[in-house]
Amino acid sequence: AWTGGLLSFAAGVALELEDARHGNDPQYGLSPGDLVGDVLGAALPVAQQYVPALERLSFKLSVWPSEAYQSGACKTLADDYESQIYWASVDLHGVTSLPPWLHLAVGAGCENLMRQAYAVPAPGGRPYTVVYLSPDIDLRGLPIEAEWWHTAASILRYVRIPLPALEVYPRAKMWALR
Repeated sequence: AWTGGLLSFAAGVALELEDARHGNDPQYGLSPGDLVGDVLGAALPVAQQYVPALERLSFKLSVWPSEAYQSGACKTLADDYESQIYWASVDLHGVTSLPPWLHLAVGAGCENLMRQAYAVPAPGGRPYTVVYLSPDIDLRGLPIEAEWWHTAASILRYVRIPLPALEVYPRAKMWALR
């Protein structure tokens, strides 16, 4: 865990320093928030080795094409941050009667980002954060014993399967899939 954490931290800092070299470009620049995220993301696997309660926490990514992507404002989904939702999934099986494959997730995304390399304001107003609550499925908890399944489930554990979600911020709204 230490080796992975240190390599992850080094890669994150290298990317932030590269962004800092482009400080005059509003699309780039050193981001303290990104740096904190790099440190926390690199530290979590190490902390999970020493704090058993943290083993219940995992992070996932889901991608749902945004209006900006569908309108052609972004060339790829990787460039469209509005299409990305980052999820913290909590395994409640040991403290509730939920099955081991059913978790609770909190997701965070963003909307109304700037268009055309951050030079043109989005039509919907200022950018804002969106927060979701949703059930989550951990494929590793399904009672399938095949070795290929365990391998596939371990690889796919970082990808969130689209499920219904409740948007809790900035407005209350139910989504059929997120």
